[in-house]
Amino acid sequence: MTIKAVISALGMRRQIQHQAEQVLTHHTGGPVSLRLSSFIRTPSVCRLRVRTSPVELGESLIMKGIRYFEDRTGVETRYPAPQWMFFNDWAGLQFLQKEASDPLIVPRLYASCHQPALLLMQDLKPYAHLGTFLQGRDAQQATETLKLWGAALGRLHASTIGKQMAFNTLREALAPRTASWSWVPPWQRASDIYDQLISSIPAHVFKQGFESFQWMLWTLRQTCKTLALPCTMQIETELAEVIQALSSPGPFLAYTHGDPCSENCLLDDQGLKFVDFENGAYRHALFDAVYPRMGFPTCWNGQQVPQAVVEQTEQHYRTTLTAGCPEAADDQLFAQALVHACTYWTLLSCQFDALNRLTIHDPSFCPSDRQTTMQQHILFRFERLAQITAETGYLECLGDLFQTMSTILQKRWPVQTHQLPFYPAFKNFDFACI
Repeated sequence: MTIKAVISALGMRRQIQHQAEQVLTHHTGGPVSLRLSSFIRTPSVCRLRVRTSPVELGESLIMKGIRYFEDRTGVETRYPAPQWMFFNDWAGLQFLQKEASDPLIVPRLYASCHQPALLLMQDLKPYAHLGTFLQGRDAQQATETLKLWGAALGRLHASTIGKQMAFNTLREALAPRTASWSWVPPWQRASDIYDQLISSIPAHVFKQGFESFQWMLWTLRQTCKTLALPCTMQIETELAEVIQALSSPGPFLAYTHGDPCSENCLLDDQGLKFVDFENGAYRHALFDAVYPRMGFPTCWNGQQVPQAVVEQTEQHYRTTLTAGCPEAADDQLFAQALVHACTYWTLLSCQFDALNRLTIHDPSFCPSDRQTTMQQHILFRFERLAQITAETGYLECLGDLFQTMSTILQKRWPVQTHQLPFYPAFKNFDFACI
């Protein structure tokens, strides 16, 4: 590192430390002294050691700011702007601390500020995160941790059902929101790529908005056309049932994390807690709940969880969810909700003519080092959707269609794309023992 770089780094550390001290001093009513200990994600997330404070803040705390992407700093009100994510995170933490019946599933928010844009929160001092066990060697330990994840997620959802107005009021008070499109992987968030993808959506579909879920019908028709398959009236009728359920979730409408991946699920001495609510919003609760079943769809390193473990995880989730959603105890309703959520994640992966772009290796859509992984995830989701529709006897024509699509793509795509790998913890385990 050059002398200039060292001086710049020291200046940044002093600035972060000073800003955090000012915000906390204002909120606590007395002088607060801090020392920057380490960066968790440079420069937007760091750990600060507490030297002095008029109130109890623990030995250390976490400071989080806005993720700066050079080409999106001017866009503040819609995804994937870093400002949009920051205010979502702020609203989620504040909402769950005030409204959730189990506030211990998130870190405590000590102070927050618009300018500078900072969140100062409890340092959970986690001994591990979910990925620690999924990437480990102990299948039983990984299974037990997934059960904890399911139970905690169910509590989060159950405690927020019926409170959407409170969240919306809080979020709108922080900063305006413009209707946004869907989650996309990090390599598609640069403004030129993202805007190009959005412009490929037909105007009449885009006008209806993402949360109408009418894009799912357009995407299905486009995918069928790519693979020269008929999109029959029966298939479209079944998809219409999914669209209706997702746009009007009824008793399953809850505050969802939106990205409950391994590194956002921390374990401390009190249990499992969720962090990073940058994609948090009110949606169908099972969008989050089917993560293990669908290969943790928004995770950069998402892999496969054995079906037996998936079912146990979902049972723990369902048990705690019923406290706020009694309808989840109905076997048929819950099974149908699983199918609805799986269909969402399956078609989301097909957006923007994904199958064609991946077949021709379009580098603007997916970098070469992510090509195989993206194809693996698509085939895996197709097969998981086909599996659950067959098991439940629900929307079977839709499931059969995706099984056929998987068969066709396996003939077109390289053999290494045909199976999503298991997480390391589950690679050499006798699942009959679970």
